[in-house]
Amino acid sequence: MKNFALSQLVTALPLLLLAGCQQPSSALIQATPLNHPTASASWQSGDASTLVSVSEKQGMQLRNHSGNSQLAGEFDQLSVKRFGHDWVAATLDERANSITIASFSENAPLQQQLQWRLDKLQPDSLCLFRDAQNRTLSLFVQDGASHAQQWLLAQDQQWLNAPLLMRDINQPQKVAACAVDDNHGWLYTLEEGIGIWRTPARLETTAERTPVAQLQPWGTLSAEPKSLTTDEQGNLFAIDEAGKQLMYWSVTALQQASRQQKTPHTALSMTASDTETLSASVSRQGQSRIIINRDDGSAVSVELASASSAPEAVLPMVHANAETPPADRTGDVMDDPAIWVNPVNPQQSRILGTHKKDGLYVYDLDAKLVSRFGDGKLNNVDVRDGFSFNGETIGLAAASKREDDSLMFYGLRHNGDVFRIGKQPSDLAPIYGLCMGKIDGKFYVFANDKTGRIDQYLISANNGELTSQRVRRLSVASQPEGCAVDDERGRLFVGEEDVAVWTADAHQDASTELSKVADVGPALVADIEGMEITSGEHPLLVVSSQGNDSYAVFDGIAPYAYRGSFRIGLDAHTGIDGASETDGLDVVSTPVGSQYPHGLLVVQDGRNRLPDEPQNFKYVDWNTVLKTLAITPANN
Repeated sequence: MKNFALSQLVTALPLLLLAGCQQPSSALIQATPLNHPTASASWQSGDASTLVSVSEKQGMQLRNHSGNSQLAGEFDQLSVKRFGHDWVAATLDERANSITIASFSENAPLQQQLQWRLDKLQPDSLCLFRDAQNRTLSLFVQDGASHAQQWLLAQDQQWLNAPLLMRDINQPQKVAACAVDDNHGWLYTLEEGIGIWRTPARLETTAERTPVAQLQPWGTLSAEPKSLTTDEQGNLFAIDEAGKQLMYWSVTALQQASRQQKTPHTALSMTASDTETLSASVSRQGQSRIIINRDDGSAVSVELASASSAPEAVLPMVHANAETPPADRTGDVMDDPAIWVNPVNPQQSRILGTHKKDGLYVYDLDAKLVSRFGDGKLNNVDVRDGFSFNGETIGLAAASKREDDSLMFYGLRHNGDVFRIGKQPSDLAPIYGLCMGKIDGKFYVFANDKTGRIDQYLISANNGELTSQRVRRLSVASQPEGCAVDDERGRLFVGEEDVAVWTADAHQDASTELSKVADVGPALVADIEGMEITSGEHPLLVVSSQGNDSYAVFDGIAPYAYRGSFRIGLDAHTGIDGASETDGLDVVSTPVGSQYPHGLLVVQDGRNRLPDEPQNFKYVDWNTVLKTLAITPANN
């Protein structure tokens, strides 16, 4: 088998990485012709042993150690990504308006994996995304008329039976090309007449565009790019239509870019030749090979020094077992869940969830909505069992109501029914976060506001009348919200959103001094939001790390050792998406009905995908989390 290695590149001067240079090099880069069939797009592996090309006449062609193979089609555009031990190629048949996905390796021929027709989109660019965080392979397709879609193709190295539409994305008019940095989760798009934008590529992120490089006078680009590509390291390359400039943005500079900072790039001069598409691969450490396809079907290769970058750390991932119906409206509406374990009839246990525009929603263990209380803007909710009220023992739930800065109360009967008790005033303005505790047989509500005040209320009942009495005030320096109480040890935990998690003695006559549990940092990325602590001899504190869509776990007893973090990711096989931007959560480490014999974690999902719908709550088997973090009963 012939090796398709490139001959040594000849340049007019040594190819050095000109970091920060924003003008074309005065010397010309001499590109090397590539020996391949006439094609509109092509890609070559880093070791030059494998070559893939597509064209309208020849379809998709592969040359590798096994010989030549081909797939028929009138193809244009090509995106290639590593997929386990194989490679995957995506291409577009514009006449049929269909997408073809094929796999291959250095020693195996092309094998078609998926093919489907797009009914609502007329795409003219596409790019694959291998997401290590969610262990998925997906495809972005764009139509150049402000519409884009993301399709799920595979998960855990397993192809789906059919591609699954994950979300629709709004893009600018005249988007001409795209490329993805797999290592850091960035989608790059090229808008004609404007420049290059960057958007988070992962499904659970917000598709918010930020500029990378804009044409003059908005930015520093003197020539308009026509095509984009990235290599495996995340370096970004572009070329202008006339083929006069090859532009390069190092992954290092891209990672440091911000809204206020223009991303420096290198612009290298070439002999003019009308160009069609680009592709890139890492030929060796610190060296990238760029394949430039010309309008006449020929191709040339350029090698240049490039940056290396370590990929983001991949956090362990679990899947949700169930999800509640989406909210009745879009926006930031669902907030905080609370789990009530029915001590008499566990199958009639209930999950309470706040709707910040409507009130309290009640779900069963199958995540079905069973009742609703339209009581207004409720923010946080918590529950404790064993409250004596009007001659019966019930579960007692409290919620913070933001319209009038009050405490709303609800009762839970052993038949599963939830009923409204009433409300009590608070001394907070505006009231915000809330949690409950049952300490030495007494029921308490801890509520806070955005100024940092944390009030402790003693809750009691007499002749069917509920009363609340403020017994203590604590404070943090800035805005708190999430809090949790360890009833067995009488400890209060509070999250100061941008700073740290704090703890204090929860007894009403104890000191108000707080001590630090964990700072904002790699494990806790602001905002610190929902939190809860499990029961038992070795409790665990679970905290929502909203800034990186993860959940951090700490020992619930000093010195509060960090036990690890995890994400809740999408499950393509059940059709349940992951959870992100979580506000509130609750966790129970004892059996919760027959569905969750080892405990249950419920989290609010701030971005409900698969498909895009209003917010909801996700149910996760708690034992799955423990196994994922290698926390066993012996060391828990």
